[in-house]
Amino acid sequence: MKRIPPVLRGVTELAKFASDQLVNESFDALFIEECEALRAPILKVEFIGRQGKAQRRKVLTSKHRPPKVLSEGEQKVLAMADFLAEARLSGISAPVIFDDPVSSLDHRRIDEVADRVARLAEQTQVIVFTHDVLFAAALISRFEKTKRCRFYQITDEGGKGKVTPASGPRWDSISELAKKVNVTIETARKAEGDARDALVRTGYGWLRSWCEVFTEMELLKGVTQRYQPNVRMTTLSDINIEQLPAAIETVTRLFEDACRYIDSHSQPLPALGVTPTLADLERDWAELKAVRQNYAALTAQ
Repeated sequence: MKRIPPVLRGVTELAKFASDQLVNESFDALFIEECEALRAPILKVEFIGRQGKAQRRKVLTSKHRPPKVLSEGEQKVLAMADFLAEARLSGISAPVIFDDPVSSLDHRRIDEVADRVARLAEQTQVIVFTHDVLFAAALISRFEKTKRCRFYQITDEGGKGKVTPASGPRWDSISELAKKVNVTIETARKAEGDARDALVRTGYGWLRSWCEVFTEMELLKGVTQRYQPNVRMTTLSDINIEQLPAAIETVTRLFEDACRYIDSHSQPLPALGVTPTLADLERDWAELKAVRQNYAALTAQ
């Protein structure tokens, strides 16, 4: 076996050392940049481990390690900063998946994480799983102009996860609520007595929710939305001011009726004995659908 001359071996070791230094310095700069973007604590990075890789540990001082003094949320954003710096250093272009990246974070950091994920999505595909509706709404708002964000909701039906496309982090869209009203009416038509009465009250509960979502999304064009921290001033001019009063009168009147009929609201004494009928529910539902159809037609002119 041919032995490597000492001079060449020294040159090789020096080259490896220089390579390690470049890798470490590059990682250090990227890590600090990511920490600043995520408003994470800036830590001292000590590099250890094998050559050619950014093997490191993070310390606050020689006596204190991050898990001992930092909150769970601060540790989470540090881990994200570390991951993003490593991904950039390695040139990874594969899809990136985040699983609840804002859990344990206070609301002030949600925007920083949403901004960083949105910038990352400009370079590669990003998939985010989250239970946080505010974070989901924040992400969607970052892509409002480009429409490059797709939202899917996952429900547990029959013990199996069902993935369906949706417009945003809410369960009560106009179409879904309309479907529930229709199904409730059809079921009530086949029932009698107390069973029918219970279904009619359930139907008025769906009607009440429909009025809220219709007002939020169509009458007011989503200017202010549930779970959205900002006011969408860009859609303010889309509101049909001329047709709004007539629609408001009907929707408000039927919304108040629905509130009186559902079980979750306490009723004044004179209304306690008033029981809505299936005919009432069908008539009110038809009136609301007519209001929506008329408002849409007049707005489109």
